[in-house]
Amino acid sequence: MSQNTEKEHEDEVFTSLKWGEDPLRGRVFRDCLFESCDVSGVDLARTRWIDCTFRRCNLSNAKLTGATLRSVRFESCKLLGIDWSACETLLLELAFRECDLSYALFSEMPLENLVLIDSVLREAEFVRCNLAGADFGGSDFTGTRFVGCDLRGADCRATEGVALDPRDNRVEGARFDAAGVRGLLEAFGIVVE
Repeated sequence: MSQNTEKEHEDEVFTSLKWGEDPLRGRVFRDCLFESCDVSGVDLARTRWIDCTFRRCNLSNAKLTGATLRSVRFESCKLLGIDWSACETLLLELAFRECDLSYALFSEMPLENLVLIDSVLREAEFVRCNLAGADFGGSDFTGTRFVGCDLRGADCRATEGVALDPRDNRVEGARFDAAGVRGLLEAFGIVVE
């Protein structure tokens, strides 16, 4: 995509591209596939991603100010340190499988039915997010904070490191396995051996 001045891309496949110097601001991507691309640290302000899939890509520290993410899937991607709350939330729909989202920030976001499978979210933060019905199966949340979130009906089974205060988060109907219940009891100073 080097030196490409087109503003709209549809049904395209991008492979092994490094977008360090090619400006992406304001571009629109529809039904595109990105494989093994490096977008780390790139300013993606006001870009639009609709029905796109990222596989084995690095978007660490990308800037998402005003970006639109509608039906976007990430598979085996490195997504470190991203402030996801900077993107547009209208019609936001994200799915993550086998991704590393460590040090990410999700604040005041509508993430109902979020799919976050077999992923790593160490030292991440979820602040006042609607995560009702989310599927976190097999993900590692070690050191992650949940503050004022709605997790009603979320599937937190087979997760690691989920520690949240049920007095500060809505957890009615959320499903936890025995190991996950320990993280709920930590807020009360209860030690399970």
